[in-house]
Amino acid sequence: MITLKKSDSKNFVILNITDMQMNPSDWNEGDKAGQSVVHTISTLVDRVKPDLITVTGDIANGYAEFEDGDPYNSIWNSVYRNFTDFMDSFRIPWAPVSGNHDHFFKCISYFEESEYCLFDMGDEVLGRGNYVIGIQDREGKIIHGIFMLDTHANFSCHKVFGEEKHMYCSLWPSQLEWYDSKITELEKLGCENSSMFMHIPIYAYRDAKSAALKDGVDSEKVSVSESYCGDCWKDEYSDSFGVWHEGICSLGNDDGVFAKLTQRGHTSHVVAGHDHIDNAVVKYDGICLIYGLKTGLTTYFEADLNGGTVLSMGSDGKIKEVRHEYVK
Repeated sequence: MITLKKSDSKNFVILNITDMQMNPSDWNEGDKAGQSVVHTISTLVDRVKPDLITVTGDIANGYAEFEDGDPYNSIWNSVYRNFTDFMDSFRIPWAPVSGNHDHFFKCISYFEESEYCLFDMGDEVLGRGNYVIGIQDREGKIIHGIFMLDTHANFSCHKVFGEEKHMYCSLWPSQLEWYDSKITELEKLGCENSSMFMHIPIYAYRDAKSAALKDGVDSEKVSVSESYCGDCWKDEYSDSFGVWHEGICSLGNDDGVFAKLTQRGHTSHVVAGHDHIDNAVVKYDGICLIYGLKTGLTTYFEADLNGGTVLSMGSDGKIKEVRHEYVK
């Protein structure tokens, strides 16, 4: 298990960034889209001073455009090389998961060569990068487990695993079995808390949206500021915030993930990306379901929905605060 130490003097701060979806040209000097990503991340790091940066997928904007059919030979590789160098420049541990746009390129080799990237390929049968980061107290006890999970891609991905595979956008039953076994390991170590980071949201995000909004509220018309006032939320969800300005692009049927989370009673927070103009945060049936705030003014976006998401962990390993940090 990868481990990081929590300081005694302050909360452990996680900064989540997501969906940069950069093009190779975005790294050219003077490119406005690329500058927006660099400015946003740099501002967030300076403002938040995180102990860990999580990246919930879609670093590049490409799909399976290969040269000679080789997924490791593509113009999109330059995006990951430049992004890795940029992230390493902060000298802060960072941990990515694969988004559906990231599944077809050489990014993993750059992650694994990085000085500060914590990415672990894990069991390739489960996908491209399923791993756990343990947060330790000063005595070395694991007080929180951070699950980084691959939600795959809805394309047939040749040569990535040495054979043709169909990779649908969801967590697989085998990953839930793996999660179950890792929770048991954490419990044996005396760890009672965990969180989960992925690219594509689980099905329960749909249920949470239906449960939390007042009847008759048009979610796509609620402004960011209105979402913090509480008027759009049912009374039992009054601590919710954020918006849904597009649909929830999860698997269309129940994926079984939430049932597993509630059964184990260990994971308190789930963070996803993928839907660029959704950033709602809802505590549903005891679990906080979080849309990470999109990072950078690339592909499709709303300028008021740019920045990152912060999770602050106390000395007991529990998440004490979730907030979005907006960057102009």
